[in-house]
Amino acid sequence: MWTRKQLKENAKAVLTKYYWTGFAISLVISLFAGTRGASSSSTLVQVANAFAQELNENNISPDELIDAINDHPEIISLLIATIVIVCLIDLFIWVVATALNIFLFNPLKVGKNAYYIRQREDCGKFGNLGIAFMKGKYKGTIKTIFLRDLYLWLWSLLFVIPGIIKSYSYFMVPYIAADNPELPSSRVFEISKQTMKGEKWNLFVLQLSFILWHMGCLITCGLGYLFLTPYLEATYAELYACLKTKAMREGIIAEGELPRSLWNDTSAA
Repeated sequence: MWTRKQLKENAKAVLTKYYWTGFAISLVISLFAGTRGASSSSTLVQVANAFAQELNENNISPDELIDAINDHPEIISLLIATIVIVCLIDLFIWVVATALNIFLFNPLKVGKNAYYIRQREDCGKFGNLGIAFMKGKYKGTIKTIFLRDLYLWLWSLLFVIPGIIKSYSYFMVPYIAADNPELPSSRVFEISKQTMKGEKWNLFVLQLSFILWHMGCLITCGLGYLFLTPYLEATYAELYACLKTKAMREGIIAEGELPRSLWNDTSAA
């Protein structure tokens, strides 16, 4: 049975040797995340805000606006055309952002997990960040993470709680995809769901134990996350290694499906 203290101690021991490589990887991931977030803002909302601000600055009342539209009916056609064009621009931006997320950002996140999995065994390299783009691994990685995101979105339609619960059931999915990208997606989900039975609450409490760290990062306007993220990722990699060992012992993972990894279990027997 793992403990939060044990996971964190193991993570700190690893980071004493490889912290700055993890920091560099966190920086790369955050840059891509920032780009994705910037592209998701609504053009239509921005245009509407600019139009409203222009009306306010010129002290144009709603009645004056209606009178102007009545005197110049072509304004309606112009507004409709503007809305259609802006909506098309929004749709294009959404398609591009979604494609980047599926085909670039998700594989990078899997590569990040691959680095932290290997880092704890002294064989992590910055190049692990691109491991999902290697021949024979890319398609499987994209499919698995896309299905994970799709399932979570569908579960979230049933209100927030089911989506949150399923996110814990799928905790191991991006790690398994990093460990063996050639493993069928259905098998990846099966392993994660079976292994996470009885572990969801423990994972929640582990995440909650970092709340003071998160508050400190918010005080720094988010900049602190660049320094905190390696610690978080190393801790979750330790958890994955522990859960994988548990799954192998219980026969959830068949021989040869995932590479064996060393779990530094220092807890009392």
